[in-house]
Amino acid sequence: MTASQFLKYHGGKFYLKDWIRFYLPKHELYVEPFLGGGAVLQTVRGPRVGADVNSKLINLWIQLRDSDEFVSQVQDIKYSKLVWDYWNDWKSHEPMMDPLDQAIQYLIRLRFSRGGLGTAFAWSERSRGGQPGDVNAWVNFKKSLPQIQRSILGVSFRLASFEQTLREYDSPTTCFYCDPPYLHNVRTATKAYDYEMTYSQHTDLCNMLLDIKGTAVVSGYANELYDTKFSSWARHVRNMPNNAGQGSEKARREEVLWIKE
Repeated sequence: MTASQFLKYHGGKFYLKDWIRFYLPKHELYVEPFLGGGAVLQTVRGPRVGADVNSKLINLWIQLRDSDEFVSQVQDIKYSKLVWDYWNDWKSHEPMMDPLDQAIQYLIRLRFSRGGLGTAFAWSERSRGGQPGDVNAWVNFKKSLPQIQRSILGVSFRLASFEQTLREYDSPTTCFYCDPPYLHNVRTATKAYDYEMTYSQHTDLCNMLLDIKGTAVVSGYANELYDTKFSSWARHVRNMPNNAGQGSEKARREEVLWIKE
């Protein structure tokens, strides 16, 4: 059975994970400074580090890796608006939650929402497997959860900025896969991430990657900044639907990989 997507996460690379993995340079240590949905990390073997500035996200990954109780409780949850409302009502009590409940709350927020944006409950009457599509997706996800858990055993998860992560783990045998938030000027969803990046921060990321000892793969929509900064790197393109759009017909965008070998 193929593992389901763990998180619905804006800009997540679940449908591109095999394409991206194909282009990863040889390495002894694999590091993601922008962990997000972690789709590529789950496909890589060997020493791995997943880092992010989002403390709720890092806690969720740690609970999945370490807590069989987390898996057990999630498998007892049914997909419904009542469940969505219940966990959203807990937001005001979030500081008093233990890490397990915080992880479940954040998982529900992402998995039960449209596009993983955490703002509106996702529901469609379109049938899948003899039941509404969103219900079917949740049922299949729960079946895959133990497999997803096994795929991240041994991963080191770190709460850290991309600057800290690049400085700490850079070496000639490190491969960094960077999937930062899309630049604002090339995307349709204006408020899509809990932690956004400014144009200046994107520039800093590019400059740091140009100076690393290791290798790097950077993904994102085609944009002038990255094309200019990484003009000497290999460049590969995949045409994909823009799933953040809410229309019945999805516009198509160019997903680009810039590769430093």
